[in-house]
Amino acid sequence: MAKYMQPDPIISDIAMPKMNGIQMMKLIREDSDLREIPVLVMTAFGESPIKQALDADAFLEKPLDFDKLLSRIDSMLK
Repeated sequence: MAKYMQPDPIISDIAMPKMNGIQMMKLIREDSDLREIPVLVMTAFGESPIKQALDADAFLEKPLDFDKLLSRIDSMLK
């Protein structure tokens, strides 16, 4: 979907039904059309090794704070 839509940022949860966040980030970073798109990943895992394994540009921990979400998106797009 990201390849077709070419979003400005990608915002995703780490837990998804068809793949996890690590798999998603691997696909994004290996694709020359997507690798420069900033990615924000939401997680309930905190400072876990899973979070450290991701190559995301930003993280937000759940429960989600919408003001922080908007601030991170704004920072990523500058």
